[in-house]
Amino acid sequence: MAIVDSTRLNRFLSSPKWRDDQFEEADDLLDELEQQLGDQLATYVTPVPYAETCTVLQSGLLATRHPVHSVTTLNGVPVDNTHPLPASWTLLPVPESRLRWIDLGNFPPLTLPQFNLMTGWSPVGTVPRVDGIGAVAINYLAGWGNLPALRKALLTKAGIVFLNRHDDSVIARNLDSQEPPPLPTENWTTAELAPLGVYRNLTAWK
Repeated sequence: MAIVDSTRLNRFLSSPKWRDDQFEEADDLLDELEQQLGDQLATYVTPVPYAETCTVLQSGLLATRHPVHSVTTLNGVPVDNTHPLPASWTLLPVPESRLRWIDLGNFPPLTLPQFNLMTGWSPVGTVPRVDGIGAVAINYLAGWGNLPALRKALLTKAGIVFLNRHDDSVIARNLDSQEPPPLPTENWTTAELAPLGVYRNLTAWK
């Protein structure tokens, strides 16, 4: 389910009278548009469960593939309301949305090292092009979540598409009539995505 639904879209469009099938169509449309937006941002909008083993960089940043909405387990240890993150870790707020090891004077225990003829001994999970200090297994909800900028972008685009499909109005001049100017494109444009640049899932190697 998308971060916004048909009821919210209906209010956004000043509450027009819709049939039940139009509400269903709007929900399907919002799901499709969120998927398209996620593809453009190279990550998820509605968070989904995700698991990976990530390098801990010299900066302490955990190089996850996606923004970290919330952590489920860290090295197999549950993380929830009853079991918070260990004190040495912090979850950076939006737009970072990454885990960072904050006790850099006391690096986390390294996993069993493996030998590489090119680099010598190195901890499992490190990548040759970065200076990793270890690796951590993490289960988390990956994605941005219901953020105002993403919500507004989806509502605006869904409004354009929905009106484009259902607006049958015409402009009348004297005895002639003509179709109104075409609505903006249904595809995501560079101009629409530009304000969302901060949410692009850029590489985390830093």
